[in-house]
Amino acid sequence: MLPPAFRRLCARCGRGSGRGSFATTAFTLKASGPAAPEQTLFVVGLNGGKFFGQDGSEECLKLLERVADHQPDYHLLFGLNAKEFSRLEEDYQVKGGRLTPSRELTTVEDGEVVPILQAGKVDKRPCSALGRSVKTTQGHVAWRLWRNPREVMRLYWVFWRRKNYKDAARFKFWSQNVPLTSHVYFGESSELIAIRTVEHLISQRREGKGGSTILTVRNDVFASVAERCGHYLGDEETVAQLADPAFSEVLKDHAAALVKDVPDMTPLLVLIYLGFPLLFLHQVALFCEYLLSRDSAPDRKSGGAEFDLVTANRD
Repeated sequence: MLPPAFRRLCARCGRGSGRGSFATTAFTLKASGPAAPEQTLFVVGLNGGKFFGQDGSEECLKLLERVADHQPDYHLLFGLNAKEFSRLEEDYQVKGGRLTPSRELTTVEDGEVVPILQAGKVDKRPCSALGRSVKTTQGHVAWRLWRNPREVMRLYWVFWRRKNYKDAARFKFWSQNVPLTSHVYFGESSELIAIRTVEHLISQRREGKGGSTILTVRNDVFASVAERCGHYLGDEETVAQLADPAFSEVLKDHAAALVKDVPDMTPLLVLIYLGFPLLFLHQVALFCEYLLSRDSAPDRKSGGAEFDLVTANRD
């Protein structure tokens, strides 16, 4: 059970439903003796480029402030991959203990994460990235598309509508149109984030450290990450497995499979499903142009008289 202060906070935030002030859910790992104190995990979803209002950075900062007041030794985890995290960390360092104004972050990719990251740096709290690299994700997605040509064909018309959907609606859009490939992109990424979060909690538990952990993810994977965290932390029986070394090995093996590089079939997919159709259309256009030029050309017959005229002019 959550401490009283956190119960009130989660009720105000819309715990477990993704509604209310912002998308959030919480899990509590009960203490199992002095060596394993109680732990609390908050999973927070943010909309891309949103800093104020529902699902914005401001609401997450309020949660962070409340957590810091009750448990200063908190940890920050992010659903970004290591490259994205390092870029934000290097480009937006805290200067003079002040956060970067939101107006300077509106056009920055993943800019909504910067205020939370900087707040953690001000409090001198550890921050970690848990996401999968873009290269690995691209390889897994391309491999699934290669094995499912029917979903590749759907991309011809789905691709042009993709920008109409963002955040949680983006997950729903892709899941409805290309469910198998969507699972690889969203489902596997969410599973990896959840596993690495559980591994972090296990590590802290073995060191006898309790406190709170705040995991911040994009809203397009929030529901999946929350569901997978609930799978590992949702009841006392599964929480009891965290102390089992064999369970940790299972998690490591699963995570290793999710980050394993596979042959990137993207060049072949582009060649077969984009290059060849364009080449065919190009040849059809050339053939039509040839037919039109042949039909419109005058029917000229050369003869000896015409040749004599030409040679006479030369003389």
